[in-house]
Amino acid sequence: MLSTSAPQIIEHVSKSVPFTPSDVRWIPGVPRFVAVGSHPRATGALHVYELAPGETRVVAETERPAAIKCATMGASPGSATAGARHIALGDHAGRLAVVDMDRVGGGGGGGGGSGARARARVEARAASAWAQAAAAAPSPPSSLR
Repeated sequence: MLSTSAPQIIEHVSKSVPFTPSDVRWIPGVPRFVAVGSHPRATGALHVYELAPGETRVVAETERPAAIKCATMGASPGSATAGARHIALGDHAGRLAVVDMDRVGGGGGGGGGSGARARARVEARAASAWAQAAAAAPSPPSSLR
């Protein structure tokens, strides 16, 4: 078998990070991605990177109280490309947080008003989805209870 006919991974850009990454997610509609993980002191890391020709640069970064285990961009209401972009984060302390990507690292402007109401709707939707997933999960055998 020729090596050119086999699937290949081609590295375009390499970037060192100051934390242990646990999840990476593309931000819909823009050439950016989010990397989450944990710092050596067990705090969470959330870094937003932007792709540019030949480089990857940090656009925003923030630290969370607990190490972040997983992330999803599915927390955005409707189409994420239509405006609001939210990311749901699960940490090692068992908490779920919904973060407005426009406000990571102190970015974004203004506050309150409809933004707070939209955030409350997103958090309620994420909590509902979390509860539904937990209810659908099989219960442990009686010997483990």
